[in-house]
Amino acid sequence: MARWIPSDAFRTGARRSKYGAQKTQVDGHSFDSKKEARRYAELKLLERMGEIRDLRVHPRWPLLVNDREIGSATWDFSYIDEVGVFVIEDVKSPATRRETAYRLRRKVFEACHGLEVTEV
Repeated sequence: MARWIPSDAFRTGARRSKYGAQKTQVDGHSFDSKKEARRYAELKLLERMGEIRDLRVHPRWPLLVNDREIGSATWDFSYIDEVGVFVIEDVKSPATRRETAYRLRRKVFEACHGLEVTEV
């Protein structure tokens, strides 16, 4: 009878993400993917150029229903653009955009806060 032997990744505790994204660290921030880290670098450059301001990484928002917190939503970035509009961004792949849990969390957030999440 054949015996299953775990891979080295399993032995060390390292796990592959569901869609193959690689965690990345930039400026002390931990990002879930290289794509998200690249977007952060772009936004930092825009902030230095004065095109955006008040850049925040992974802002957390409570999800309130009938004045009761039912959970929270953490998006990738928020900032104020050059015309003064508050922007919330979430970096998503086409596969994660289709996830039911993500779509529901986004809809609840938008209904609770009256803000729109921009997918990048």
